[in-house]
Amino acid sequence: MCSREEGDVPVSPAAKLCGFLFLLAVIFIGAYAAGAHLGPVTVGSPSSGTSSPGRANPGGGGTGGSTGGGGTGGSMNMGGP
Repeated sequence: MCSREEGDVPVSPAAKLCGFLFLLAVIFIGAYAAGAHLGPVTVGSPSSGTSSPGRANPGGGGTGGSTGGGGTGGSMNMGGP
């Protein structure tokens, strides 16, 4: 594989780098196109709503969120002395 036979044309490192970057760009473009076509990947049970199957329901019916209170003013009792 590494041995060069007579008639082989040497390839410069710059050409190898350009080829690698081109293939990398092709892979990313393909992944982006597939993601745009199929929609976002969701984890967990499918959400109910009017969205089509396999698609996320933007802005509808979420159950997550934070349960803590932020805020200003330090009157929270932490059980200290």
